[in-house]
Amino acid sequence: NGAKVWAFEPNPENYRCALITCAINNLVNVEIRNAGIGDKNASLPMRVFDDKGRALGGTSRLLEVSGDAMPEQTIVVDIVRLDDVVPANRNVSILQLDVEGFEQQALTGALDIIRRCRPVLILENLPESSWLNENIIKLGYKFLQKLHQNTVMVFDDTTHRPQ
Repeated sequence: NGAKVWAFEPNPENYRCALITCAINNLVNVEIRNAGIGDKNASLPMRVFDDKGRALGGTSRLLEVSGDAMPEQTIVVDIVRLDDVVPANRNVSILQLDVEGFEQQALTGALDIIRRCRPVLILENLPESSWLNENIIKLGYKFLQKLHQNTVMVFDDTTHRPQ
């Protein structure tokens, strides 16, 4: 049916595990990249170890700092914009983000996709309300429900007509 999943994992160990999972399950329609998603193509430090050197795994976090003085618990990871990765001729039906507080940046880098495809948005954390109102709600999105720890938002074509 041509369905495709784009997945992004900036933590190298989690990325390696995701590749193995895809191989074991013969998931040929999954394209996974060793990168994070954000509002611009860049490199950012990511904290991947705690102060005792233990791997943080799924709680690894991108740090919005730059410079030479990076804490030793960090690595540098690539950040990409979804609008630059997903081809403009592809429909996106669901955009699920689990980016540990980096939702606003990730959504900013996907605004073309959101405007064009109006995908269901599943967000672990919500961006600040003024940004969300100006950039997502204004497009015609509404809150549908909470699903576990996620917020589900859908485009409401009954109240929003393109201008």
